Amino acid sequence: MRRVLFALALTAALALSLEMAVTYLAQRGMEEALERQYGLHDGLRVRINSFPLIVSLAKNHIRDLRLEWTGDLCLSTEERSLPVSAVCDLRMNDVELDMAAVFGGRLEIRSLSRLSSVFRIPLAGLEPLLGGVATFSESEGMIGVDVSGLNLKYEVYISGEDRMTFRPQPVSTEMSGQTNESKPYIDSSEITVSVGGFPMRFALLSASVEGDQLSMKVILEEWEGYLDASIGSL
Repeated sequence: MRRVLFALALTAALALSLEMAVTYLAQRGMEEALERQYGLHDGLRVRINSFPLIVSLAKNHIRDLRLEWTGDLCLSTEERSLPVSAVCDLRMNDVELDMAAVFGGRLEIRSLSRLSSVFRIPLAGLEPLLGGVATFSESEGMIGVDVSGLNLKYEVYISGEDRMTFRPQPVSTEMSGQTNESKPYIDSSEITVSVGGFPMRFALLSASVEGDQLSMKVILEEWEGYLDASIGSL
């Protein structure tokens, strides 16, 4: 009985070790393929959640494939360019790969059921652009910016495939004890920026403020055609 239990434990340990090795090699292979195909630099990480992966690869069906990229985007106005750190989370479900291309060292997709992509920028990175300390206004879902003792609120919306606009809400500059001469001048005009530096050909879809981050949903037009029309996507 002990020998049987030992054999089972040894088999399970070997199977788990093999699974971990295959997962590591598959993730690293996908990272290298994406780096070659799209010129991506360091900061790309591939995560596969499809246990057991050996069976998933044999069936050519990966349940959950996640790409994480960390780098800098560039927010540009007519007057200046502002580099900001960003994190991209790209997630795909029910992925079927082109195995012939994979064996040739390229990551090609035949179909998938869902594709979602989000870029997140810390609000602190926007402070040079907005001119003050940026915080999240939870009750209104806007960016609050403290400028000369006043709290401006900016609504964020997408104004083009690569353009985003910060629209200020009306604010009074009346402060107790201030004369007309001492009232601060507040420049609360709209700020429109073009967003560059995407690691792949993304197009902006929507923007919202979540906690201490600006979240931008994007679409990856090059991969949208892989979506299985019979399943639909978000």
